[in-house]
Amino acid sequence: PESTNGDGRHFVSEDGEVSLMVWGTWLPVSLDTNPTIDELYEEELSYLDYIPTYKAKNENNFVFSGYRGNKIVYQRHFLKSDGSQNVFVIEYPTALKEEFDSIVTYISNNMSLGIGTDSVCEK
Repeated sequence: PESTNGDGRHFVSEDGEVSLMVWGTWLPVSLDTNPTIDELYEEELSYLDYIPTYKAKNENNFVFSGYRGNKIVYQRHFLKSDGSQNVFVIEYPTALKEEFDSIVTYISNNMSLGIGTDSVCEK
């Protein structure tokens, strides 16, 4: 089902081993300016509950990936020009790495960034 505030979904496999969360959110705005990608990157990095083994950032999105116990965590944040961001986080057992690497790549390359044409992330 949709989250209680209507901003996304959380999917869990029947065995509870794989989790996919996807959501969109409005970014905090101060003095009528949107946070920069660098500010969002540093803020999110400070909240991580795992040590990232991979980090990447460009002008409109960033990625963190690492290990939480025996699971791989991959999260990608897309910053949109309208002051919002779209995010997905997938977590899966390290034993399924080979199978899920292609799934993560597919989601990352094909995630729709919402309605409208104002996204700085459009392909």
